[in-house]
Amino acid sequence: MNRSLVIPAVCCLGAFAALMATLHGVNGREAAAEFIPLDASVRRADASKANSELLLSTEEAEQALTSLVGEYLRPWRQWETSPHRLYSRVAPRPIPTILAKVEMSPSPNCKSDNFLVAKIDVSTGGKSQLTPCVIDRTTKEVLLFAEGQWLAEDEWLTKAPLP
Repeated sequence: MNRSLVIPAVCCLGAFAALMATLHGVNGREAAAEFIPLDASVRRADASKANSELLLSTEEAEQALTSLVGEYLRPWRQWETSPHRLYSRVAPRPIPTILAKVEMSPSPNCKSDNFLVAKIDVSTGGKSQLTPCVIDRTTKEVLLFAEGQWLAEDEWLTKAPLP
């Protein structure tokens, strides 16, 4: 047999053996952990109680979205209060007004209670832009659908239009 094939084969065999030993060691430690069986009804009641305490409420979700909208509108508010609030010195025009409102879905239409659905309506001048939102109640993560894709909060804020 050619030596150039034997050396890589032996190295691969050694790496495979080390990987298997590592994986079997993890399984052995998990099996060695003490297991205390509980009554199934007690486990379900404890889990549902813990989940209900950890889940984000509708009011908290609405407050989080309101603060997110506040961050979205912050550049506009700063520009309105600054002395340079005109677009141009040649033909001064005021900045169009921008308004935003948050509306939570009254009852979730999905089967899972782990998500809340809302919408943010941003009106700039005469244009209105509707942004659907999904809030994960367990992780408190907000996803917004803008520009044809789902964005995280920070991505949505970076793509916000400036005055």
